[in-house]
Amino acid sequence: MAGSFNFFRKYQKSMLVAVAVLAMLAFFVLPPFLQMGAGSSSADPIVVSWKGGGVRENQLERAVAMRTLANRFLMQAAAAAGRDPSRLPAFPEGEELVVREMLLAKEAEKIGLTVSNTAINEFIAAWTNNMVRQDQLDGIIAGLRYGRTPVLAGDLFESLRTALVARNTLLLFQTGFSGDPPGWRWDFYKRLEQSVTIKAFPVEVENFAMSVEAPSESELKAYFEKFKDNLPSARSPDPGFKEPHRIRYASLMADQKKFEDEAGKTITEKDVEDFYEENKEVRFRQSPPDPPPSQEPPTDSIDQKLLNLLAKDSKMTLKTLSEKVGLSMSPLQARIKKLEREGYILGYVARVNHALLKKHHIAFVQVSLSDTRANALDTFNREVKKLAAVEQCHMIAGNFDYLLKVRTSDINAYRVELAERISTL
Repeated sequence: MAGSFNFFRKYQKSMLVAVAVLAMLAFFVLPPFLQMGAGSSSADPIVVSWKGGGVRENQLERAVAMRTLANRFLMQAAAAAGRDPSRLPAFPEGEELVVREMLLAKEAEKIGLTVSNTAINEFIAAWTNNMVRQDQLDGIIAGLRYGRTPVLAGDLFESLRTALVARNTLLLFQTGFSGDPPGWRWDFYKRLEQSVTIKAFPVEVENFAMSVEAPSESELKAYFEKFKDNLPSARSPDPGFKEPHRIRYASLMADQKKFEDEAGKTITEKDVEDFYEENKEVRFRQSPPDPPPSQEPPTDSIDQKLLNLLAKDSKMTLKTLSEKVGLSMSPLQARIKKLEREGYILGYVARVNHALLKKHHIAFVQVSLSDTRANALDTFNREVKKLAAVEQCHMIAGNFDYLLKVRTSDINAYRVELAERISTL
């Protein structure tokens, strides 16, 4: 101990100077280094957080910018395909909407819902109606900029992937809440798909009737008490002893001939003349005679045969038609003009091969309106005519209001039509 203390007293001035220098270094030099170490997180803070994740400020800014660029790419591609970009629905922009799509994409990841590059390419093809070549799409992407940096196709695909998977996830949830309950669908499936094979043979019940003991009075009363409040129903295996509601009415039976005879004894000819003169303009006015029946029926057997042939092939030549109906071309042409003039033929149409047009996906959509007054129905009828994908629209009397026949290129195009157009009517 004495040796160590002597060493400190010998070099105390030098050691105090060293401690002072280290304190100055710690006070002036160390804080900047600590700030540099923490600067990466404080300069890019987390702006949105949720259970199990979050988004930093730079990530959110980039996601919003990429969404704007993705919409710009889609609008330029639509313009290259000859479509009007102002009438097309763009993916939602803005920080709040982009964050909501991020959350939906996270939910899709949990349930295993993904969007492949093939699905994105099919979406772009449906968006452009297959009218834009790949080199044109590459040229549009090459013209996009994120600041001064060119936009990569992979970054653009990732932005579209997030938007598509979020939309599909939302559509799944909406369909699940608005459609039939799963139990109903399972019951319908079992009725349609499941079958049972049985072997049955007749048994005469009379042979066993004598071996069954008759129920006692108490058993009959208990049986009646159990089902006395049930109405009888042929579809139910249980009996019903409740009397159905009955209608009370009263009737009067009268002998018309006897009444006329009694009245005839008091009515004179003068009474009849006076009654006729008083009511002849109202009750005894003669109706105008019916027009004579037309000598020529609206259509005869030749007209019916002609209509059937034109319904099957409206481009059939007059020569072929004349051979099939047995008329020369002049009276045949006169008959066709007569059928057109009288409204039996409304027009001539072409049957389109939808498979070659890549419009072979058909879906039937049930629509229920919250407002079924006349103005609301007129508005719906007017707006649904503007949708090119809707081929037919039928008003239904049942659990829903309308049944739409929708024709698109594939299931993805149908989902776009359903989510962005039909659901907004």
